Amino acid sequence: MGEFEVYTNTAESTSGDAGASLTEKFRVAHDGTSTFTNNVVIGGNLTVNGTQTTLNTATLQVEDKNIVLNYGTGDTSGSADGAGITIQDAVSGSSDAAMTWNASSDFFNFSHKINIQGDLQAYNVYAQDYHVLNTAGTGWHEWATRSDDRVNLSVHDISANGALNVSSGGSTSTLTLGTYSTTDQGFLYLTGSTANKQSVLRTTNGNLHLDSNAGNATYINYYSGSGTYFGTGAGGVAAVMGPDGDLWKGSADNTGNRYFHDGYHPNADKWTTARSHTVTLTGEVTGTATQSVDGTGNKTWSIGTTLNHNSLNDQYVQVLPRHNADGDSLVVQSKASITIWDVSGASDAPSSASDGLVLSAGWDSSSWGIQQYHDFHTNDLYLRAKNNGSMTSWERVFHDTYHPNADKWTTARTLTLSGDLNGSVSFDGSSNFTLSAQVVDDSHNHVISNVDGLQSALDGKLDTSFDHAQSHKTWTGINAANTQAKRYHIARLYGCPAHWDSNWQNIEFTVTAESYESGYLKFRLMGDYGGAGSQANMIKVSLSEAHGTMISNFQFVLGSPVDAGWDHSGQDTFYVDLFAEAAHYSQWQINAKNYGHGYQTSHPSSGGATTVFYTSPSTTNTSNFTVSHNNTYIRGHKIWNELNDGTGSGLDADLLDGQHASAFLTSHQDISGKVNKSGDTMTGNLTIGTATDSTKLVFPDKNVPESPTATSHDRQLISMGNSGYGGLFQTTGRGGLMLASADDSLILASGDIGRNYDPDAGTWNPDADSEDIYLVTDGSIRFRTNLQTTSAYKEMSFDANGDLTVSRNITASGTITSTGNMQHTGLTMTSGTDIDQLYTVTDSLTLTTSYQDTSINGGELSTGTYIIQLYVVGDHSVGGSHYNEFYSGVISWYGSATNSAEVDEIVLHRAGHAPNASVIHLRTQRHTAGGDNLVLQIKGNYNMTAARNYVFKFRRMI
Repeated sequence: MGEFEVYTNTAESTSGDAGASLTEKFRVAHDGTSTFTNNVVIGGNLTVNGTQTTLNTATLQVEDKNIVLNYGTGDTSGSADGAGITIQDAVSGSSDAAMTWNASSDFFNFSHKINIQGDLQAYNVYAQDYHVLNTAGTGWHEWATRSDDRVNLSVHDISANGALNVSSGGSTSTLTLGTYSTTDQGFLYLTGSTANKQSVLRTTNGNLHLDSNAGNATYINYYSGSGTYFGTGAGGVAAVMGPDGDLWKGSADNTGNRYFHDGYHPNADKWTTARSHTVTLTGEVTGTATQSVDGTGNKTWSIGTTLNHNSLNDQYVQVLPRHNADGDSLVVQSKASITIWDVSGASDAPSSASDGLVLSAGWDSSSWGIQQYHDFHTNDLYLRAKNNGSMTSWERVFHDTYHPNADKWTTARTLTLSGDLNGSVSFDGSSNFTLSAQVVDDSHNHVISNVDGLQSALDGKLDTSFDHAQSHKTWTGINAANTQAKRYHIARLYGCPAHWDSNWQNIEFTVTAESYESGYLKFRLMGDYGGAGSQANMIKVSLSEAHGTMISNFQFVLGSPVDAGWDHSGQDTFYVDLFAEAAHYSQWQINAKNYGHGYQTSHPSSGGATTVFYTSPSTTNTSNFTVSHNNTYIRGHKIWNELNDGTGSGLDADLLDGQHASAFLTSHQDISGKVNKSGDTMTGNLTIGTATDSTKLVFPDKNVPESPTATSHDRQLISMGNSGYGGLFQTTGRGGLMLASADDSLILASGDIGRNYDPDAGTWNPDADSEDIYLVTDGSIRFRTNLQTTSAYKEMSFDANGDLTVSRNITASGTITSTGNMQHTGLTMTSGTDIDQLYTVTDSLTLTTSYQDTSINGGELSTGTYIIQLYVVGDHSVGGSHYNEFYSGVISWYGSATNSAEVDEIVLHRAGHAPNASVIHLRTQRHTAGGDNLVLQIKGNYNMTAARNYVFKFRRMI
């Protein structure tokens, strides 16, 4: 493929009609290299997958405030060594300058010196030697050298505006001034904030002197054996600290005045003159008292005090005003509080609380605290705690009048049984106890239902071999509530209708009336395999016996099948609920016998056919009813009896040879003038039925040999002309028909045409079977409509050559297939998205230079390939410059869900009056799962100020 180039006008025409010279704007070379002659604006992200990016630009502007080097999606520390910035030819043509990272030592390497014009703040600075630039900026001086862990300063003066700290990594830090000799002096100048005022700390011959520029001097000198002298510049001794630690005033021989201290205070135990002292208390407690004090002993002040309640809120304890809100808010971090609690405005007070005193305290964390509530009215005490941010429930403290589960009673109690049981035991609540009881002989009576499990135990001992029942169940108290009918949910029956099971239900129910009048019913419930989808008939109940006057007030009702929620051998399991209903004062007992299977009292969670009987059936009200119970069944079929015979029963006893009695003539009916069924001639019209009934003419099946003789006409239903060869024939033994005219001009046939009768040959056609409809003539076949107006009828005809001529449209709801070529003089397309259909959408859009969605998305178009046409009537008055312009192209469309964010440009060709400088672009945008799927997007190379209509047309080709 060659190069692809894009040109634009160098001189645009305002009308769009005039031509102009072209200038190259964009080129894609055959090797894939793209060249832009002007600016490139990328609205999204720019990803470069090559190995080198070259920027031939004079100015690089980066908005991002942080440039990341050595970037990667995983751990890139292995390639970080040497990362940095290099300035090519910074010093000379062969010398670069660089700042690079040393990964082995975790620091930056600078290839050249750093000139810092401002302040330098550094922490943990490591260097072998330190150099400083001189004040002229022309050279460097060595300022400090490093030897092992020691830094030697080579300076004349050290000036510090703040603190000067000397520290080392060891336990001793040393600042050495001068050299170590008896004659050299070291000076440390201390300058204050007052102008021209300076103090000097210096050493001379072992003495430490503190001088000032005011002319005074102080020195400290140690004399072995005599102590340390503190002197002045005049040479006098100000004080002496002797070897024993005593401090003497103004004497070098330790004989002057001695300063008092804890070990020496001969006359400091009493003041020379007594003083009157007043003690005043302020703050939370106020008061005052005055008395004379001379220091000879301790003193006690008796002070009348006043408590200042308003100032008792100190760091830890609060006395709060009356509280009328939730108590949780009183637990405050690092505070304890006491307050009266009006619980009427609280939602978290103890149950049945009135008003009381509440003590609250919070720990250092706001998530932990405690609370105590003392009720004014009941004297009850409650406790709760805040644990990890949540308040616990209130716990009531036991006291003399409240101790529901105290560990031990004050006085032991004795429990004595009487009546049907004898026995006693003493207990005090400190531990569990056992009471030995004896049943008093003949003290009471039981029925079977009063003893749990007795019926089941007796059933287990019952010899059931006579009816082979495997298990039994009895329900009593299946009663109506007077005139209110009741429904009892007695069982749930599980089954898998698409699976053979060994436990399909086979249950015999015997229902007996227990009061008022007699009643006895026997039902058989069967569960059965019927195949997938047969759950509606999975369970059936049929009546086999019924006696007594009360039977109309009882019935069984089956619920609708419900999916049980699991599969059995790959097939769905369903359940059906069984309800027993009692009406109008009736009371019933139900006995169930299970044959071939047992039952359970809890619901299964897997498997197929299972019977669940409820020990305590749930009860609901139901509508009153009356059931005749006239029909009994055997093998699911109704048994005829004198209660269900007669019209409408549907039993064969109402019919004779399948016919109701109304189908036969009676002995008194006149049959003269009737047509003889063995053969007759009618001279009048034959009318069958009326205009509104369903009476019809019925022909028996002409199931005769495949090739009857020509003259037998065994399959002829109606004979007409041509020696009887024309007429209506049955073509097969399955009801096929043939209508043949007497002169052979028309044969209309259906069914097995291979067995049709040929009137010309007088024989049956021996061709192969076919289920087609044949319309056969010797000439043209014509179908005509609108025959009321002869000159205006519509005709479709086949000529002798088989050509079809249609005077109007052909409409087919299915597929028209042609094995030859199709010709037409013009194709009018219908609306839709099928092949050769046209789908039209008009969108009102305000185009900008950014892509925007059109209304065409997702399933609006079927999946396929379309020719797309976009018609722009004119947007020249709202920011564009189109005049009646058409854009067209070919697109692929996917009408189902997409799962990516890719876009695909659509190549367009355009024609029209004039586009001038306006250009429209189309593309498709996919969306990830849950979005709008595929959508058609549009943009221009201009920004419109108002909306205009854009007409989209899609013709599906594939």
